Parts: sequence; structure tokens; C-alpha cells
Amino acid sequence: AALATLAAEIISAVTYLVLLRKRAMIQFRGIFSLPKWKDLQPLLKGGAALQLRNLAMNLTFLAVARATQKLDETGISAAAHAMSIQTFQIG
Repeated sequence: AALATLAAEIISAVTYLVLLRKRAMIQFRGIFSLPKWKDLQPLLKGGAALQLRNLAMNLTFLAVARATQKLDETGISAAAHAMSIQTFQIG
């Protein structure tokens, strides 16, 4: 099964690259070159902001979950809180 998955991934990647090349959306000589710092900088800034946001959200959820677990010894409120977190995170 692993070899079939590997083969499917390679075939998909090659097909995708060929289609992009036919539509003149990429050039093969530019695929393996490193990006310029000027082009990479906005991506790094956006990625850092997203990582900081995710860290803040996870710390908040952790603090709230810890406080919820302290509410009762039975764990019912913690279970209900875990279900609500899953509902709102999935959307």
C-alpha cells in the first residue's frame, strides 16, 4: 500500500508540474532556485504572525480547559467544555 501511495503521489506531482508548464505558469529552471529575500520576507512576516496567533489561541484554550477541570471533581463540565471546543474549532 505504501508503494502504491508513493507512486500515486509522484504521478500526481509530475502531472501537476506538466500542466502548470503547459499553461506557462511555471518555468522548470526556476523550480530549484532559491527565492530572493525580498520575495520571501512577506511570507515570513505573515507566517510569524499566524504562528503567534495560533500560540495565543492554544495557550488560551489550555488555560480555560484547566480552569474548567477545576470546577468539579466528576469531570462532567470538563467533558462538556471539550465538546464545545471541538464544535467551535471545527466550525
